[in-house]
Amino acid sequence: MQRTALVTGGSKGLGKAIAIALQTRGYRVALVEHGAADAARGFTAATSIPLFDWDIADFDACRSGIAAVEQSVGAIDILVNYAGRTPGAAPQRWEQAINASLGAMLNMSRNVIDGMRLRGFGRIVNIGPLIGPLDLQSVASGQLDHQAAKADIRALTRSLALTAAHDHVTVNAIMPGYCEEAPGIAAAPEYLQAIPVGRPGTPQDISRIVAFLVDDDAGFITGANLDVDGGLYLGPELNQAACNPAPLLDQGIGEPAEADIGLDWSSQMALGAPDIDNAHQAFIAQLAQLLSAHDAAFESGLYALIVAMESDFRQEEARMEEIDFPGIRMHREQHARVLSALHHVVPQVMLGDHAQARKVVELIPQWFLFHLTTMDAAMVVALELAGMETPASAATLQVVRT
Repeated sequence: MQRTALVTGGSKGLGKAIAIALQTRGYRVALVEHGAADAARGFTAATSIPLFDWDIADFDACRSGIAAVEQSVGAIDILVNYAGRTPGAAPQRWEQAINASLGAMLNMSRNVIDGMRLRGFGRIVNIGPLIGPLDLQSVASGQLDHQAAKADIRALTRSLALTAAHDHVTVNAIMPGYCEEAPGIAAAPEYLQAIPVGRPGTPQDISRIVAFLVDDDAGFITGANLDVDGGLYLGPELNQAACNPAPLLDQGIGEPAEADIGLDWSSQMALGAPDIDNAHQAFIAQLAQLLSAHDAAFESGLYALIVAMESDFRQEEARMEEIDFPGIRMHREQHARVLSALHHVVPQVMLGDHAQARKVVELIPQWFLFHLTTMDAAMVVALELAGMETPASAATLQVVRT
């Protein structure tokens, strides 16, 4: 039976290599690229692989685009989500990292996973941001934006894998290293020395792993995260950063950079489930009030926040239990982690010492962004598939702004 694969990521570099590798192995392949009509014509003429044009950061565009692909090529059995390169310079790096990875991957996955589950077969491969030649030094030192993008993709991959495993749909992630065909100038020799195998990667190094994961015989591999980077992740600087995470952020985000610790609700944080979105909005408002509270009001505000979080977490967990959500254990662990950190500082607050408690509260916005865009997003997808949630609109998470 010939499978149909849809690849995001363009008509050159890694996206092209993956598309050609799958075509060579007998798959029907379609590729998505936005705003590159000339490249699309040349690519299709050279490979006979159709290239569709839409913005994968737009949920509605993904829904209509995927429908067009399925009408033209066939029902999608395989989705390869390629996030692209690590984004540009601060302060936009965080937003771009989330947009380039999680938002687009979630849009694409939500529009194909239901059909895969109904047909009893599916393969989703999420590929993390490709490291460009100028990123090697910052990645080796544990740069926040790159590690955040990787953490988001890993968490989303695990959550979707748990949700769809019973229907023979596997979801895995690949974290590539520096590839010689990455855009930009050549990497300096001293940066390449950070790669233990002694050479840059190639698009073919990545495409071969993709071909392995989407094969029918790979049905027992799901939720896996494969570092395909020549051992770059073993670098001593990165290991040192990974061994000293902040207590609330040890899911792979790392120590937060010096930045505004506040958090404002944005409609782009909405997941499409009105009651969950309303609870999140109320939580952000309560958290903002506590972050700015004077000592006289901090203690009562902290207690109120803990009570509200415990109530919200219980409601979320009850809904997950009702649909037998496979990712509930991981979700509960994150809830328990943040509540444990808050309960740990309560005795100090009762004695009038607020310093440590304020540090913990200041970490919560970043934890919440991570939890929202991974665990909660996956939960809402599962609720929708179970028929328990009807999104208020077709819009979905695209970017989280702090």
